[in-house]
Amino acid sequence: MPTFHHRISKEARRKIVDVLLRRRSMRDLARTLDISPAAVHKYVSGKTHPSDKILWRMISIATYEEKQEISTIIMRDLVEGLEEFIEWGIHSKTLTARDLEELESRLIGASLRALGEARKIIVKT
Repeated sequence: MPTFHHRISKEARRKIVDVLLRRRSMRDLARTLDISPAAVHKYVSGKTHPSDKILWRMISIATYEEKQEISTIIMRDLVEGLEEFIEWGIHSKTLTARDLEELESRLIGASLRALGEARKIIVKT
């Protein structure tokens, strides 16, 4: 199982709950996730947030269209966190040019791999 979900913010987790509740009632979502309706209500109200285990269940039960929206939420959340970290690292003078070069290289590599996979999918359809 991927581990990216460990890095998702509380706010992004709440947005994912909102996505799932557009097509389900709180009761239905709770039943599907094997949690109480009160837990879902607490997620919506912001009193608490879904654990990594529940978050993964939410992603697993999402329809294809919901997964697309969830992917966008997660991508934006991770990028915003990375941008904030870079700003902090530059401001605090703790990130070196070598660190930034490594980051650039890794992001470019990940982007190229993703684009390559996307092209394979497009060709198949």
